[in-house]
Amino acid sequence: MNSIMKEMKELIHEHMRLSLKSSGSSTNKVERCILKEVSILSKDIDESIRYIVEDCNADEYGFLSRILPDLIKHTNDKRFIDCFKRLEEKYTTEFYCYFVDCAIKEAEKLLI
Repeated sequence: MNSIMKEMKELIHEHMRLSLKSSGSSTNKVERCILKEVSILSKDIDESIRYIVEDCNADEYGFLSRILPDLIKHTNDKRFIDCFKRLEEKYTTEFYCYFVDCAIKEAEKLLI
């Protein structure tokens, strides 16, 4: 795993941890995490998709689906949507627990 994707994994876990808190300062930190995640994943889309498919575990996949619409707004790249759809079979439980289907539908509406 390259250093950027290692940073991404750490960032996802920070985002997960912060999301469990409900204070106002946590909300701002979560928003900063989301911006960083989108920025990192947008730099090299092919590498990012490989990372999601090969290196993310089920919870990371589910959690990343929360930023899928933001990724589409930033990149307008359908490959991210296709990636999350392809992983439905592998992560069936998380697909529904994290409402990945809803994130996909929202992201699809944003494609230009």
